[in-house]
Amino acid sequence: MSGKAEKAHICCACFTHNGLPCCNPGHLDLIGARTVQRAWDSSPLLRSVKAAREESGAIARHRFNNDLRYRADDHERQRQLTPPYVLEPVRQALGSIELDPCTEPDNPTAAERFYIAETDGAEQPWDAGTIYVNPPYSKARERWVKRCIEAAANGSRVILLMPSHTDTRLFHLATETASHVVFIKGRVKFGILRENRRQEAASHPSCLIGWNLVDVAPLAPLGRIWHLSSRPGQPEATR
Repeated sequence: MSGKAEKAHICCACFTHNGLPCCNPGHLDLIGARTVQRAWDSSPLLRSVKAAREESGAIARHRFNNDLRYRADDHERQRQLTPPYVLEPVRQALGSIELDPCTEPDNPTAAERFYIAETDGAEQPWDAGTIYVNPPYSKARERWVKRCIEAAANGSRVILLMPSHTDTRLFHLATETASHVVFIKGRVKFGILRENRRQEAASHPSCLIGWNLVDVAPLAPLGRIWHLSSRPGQPEATR
């Protein structure tokens, strides 16, 4: 290796405007390898690439790790109130709401009995004739679905509001014994409890799943009603 200094003839225009060493093949052979590496390591583009990789990695971890995707039941963003345009048809279809097991202290659904988040309604008695459930969309929401199924098996009329992710095991678990499903048109605009009182549309489609329902006509304005076959020998699902 000679003792001569490395050549570092960099095209000033390229380096200044692009933040990169010159990429002209006629110039590259004049630039020492170490100089090129130093220029690349300090370039804005490399910093942008690294930042983009870190961001995409965080998104991927959030998307595929359920522990990161779902909030806890008591998280502030879980407090999403059913809007009146959904609640009133539900009330009419049930006749009344005797129990709301997951609501707010001011009882916005005007249920005869209710449990708030701190009480953990999924662990309380559901001995009521009509029940409306808008559960927290947390990792533990399966227990709410199971309580709906249990209450329906005991004769209660139940309506559950949940994401209409038809490919999921939880959706199939709920509809296996349900009598009706209503796929709500558009994204539900929940009444989120925030200081600015902002109302946001859900990031997912929603549906109402009903058990033991008799009069479902009031639900028709929300979307198409599907009548399900939950027992052997009954007709197949109809619209």
